[in-house]
Amino acid sequence: MWTLKKLTSLAILCFTFNTIDAEERIAYQKHWTLPPGSRLFFNDDYYQESDGYYNLTYVVCEDYADELLPIFERNCTAVQHTQLEKKCPVTLKSDKAKRYLADMMVIFPVSSTKAAIVWVDNDYLKCIILDFPTCISKDVILGKSEHIVDFVHFVAYDDSFEMVINSNCGGNAYDKFHVDMKGNVISASVPWYVNPSRYSIAAFSLRAVVMDSKSKAYLHFAEDRITLIKPDGLVSLLTEFSDWIIISRKLVSTAHQTIGIAIKKFGDSVDVLQFDQEGKLKLKRSLPYVDDKLAFRNLANGGFLLFAYPSAKNMRSVFPHKYQWTKVDADGKVVGTIQTGFELNCDSKKVGLQLFENEAKEYCAQIACGSYHEVDMKLKSATVGILVKCVRDEDFVKNKTEVS
Repeated sequence: MWTLKKLTSLAILCFTFNTIDAEERIAYQKHWTLPPGSRLFFNDDYYQESDGYYNLTYVVCEDYADELLPIFERNCTAVQHTQLEKKCPVTLKSDKAKRYLADMMVIFPVSSTKAAIVWVDNDYLKCIILDFPTCISKDVILGKSEHIVDFVHFVAYDDSFEMVINSNCGGNAYDKFHVDMKGNVISASVPWYVNPSRYSIAAFSLRAVVMDSKSKAYLHFAEDRITLIKPDGLVSLLTEFSDWIIISRKLVSTAHQTIGIAIKKFGDSVDVLQFDQEGKLKLKRSLPYVDDKLAFRNLANGGFLLFAYPSAKNMRSVFPHKYQWTKVDADGKVVGTIQTGFELNCDSKKVGLQLFENEAKEYCAQIACGSYHEVDMKLKSATVGILVKCVRDEDFVKNKTEVS
């Protein structure tokens, strides 16, 4: 299923391996600048929580002509980037005039032709369901509540989608909404779950587990453990940590009927754990890292694949102009580590990584980034870039490495 060919997320790492540059295979590349005064809404978090290939989707809005003048609506353009780019006008409307309208907004691809735009208007959580081929949209009011829209956990099904979102006024509470593609709210659970931990930040603590187009459970990350919240509300323990830790990033892959988790802690390692669908541990591996963006994916024969992107300028000084791939087998042994050339300059915090397998049995990474630049608090320019690179199994065998 296109919507649930789940893809990876991000983590962090670089290994102390001897590596050899691999043959570069660039499947697609483009970089462009948006018209002056464009404000970009690009949801890189969704790429981090995905486990399959998604077209780059974003929203562009004109900056405010007069920030002191209240407005009732804001005209924007939703874009789905394919080889034939699709654009649709979108108007976000409010019943009350506001100086800043729809500054909290995220967009999710729901299928190859549809997207959902989620935003907050006063005390209401709203959603726009958009069909790109026809540009027909449906406005949906999900509920009267305060939410942190920057941290929405989104799952797309064949004919509906589900959102779990942190309740701003509820602290560690989560609300869950299930909506069909006609705009009908199938269910609204407010609250759906309350995080028992008083330390962890709720907005960063959940990841969906989706297999065979069905939501199996949600992973909950706390400072000292990872638990599995099942649809019936039962909570089971997956793993505990010996020491209280702060998890700076976590990645989840549910490809190939396996629950894979990559955890970056504030320290010097990234831990990878793989479980079966019932929560039984299959593999545990700890690897050294450098603080990079990272994508992670389960492999069909067990093991996993990691892709490191040196996003920060200081990281690129460590790995100048290199992307790094590492393949680990079902026994936790490193099969090989390869490096490929660095072509896309993303000097931006908004970097989305997708790791997927194509029909040619290649492993491909899509790097998408978006940023806008301000001078004296005035919006000057916005840029978008996309790059797809692929490697094959033989590349890892040819460039087999030993851990030092």
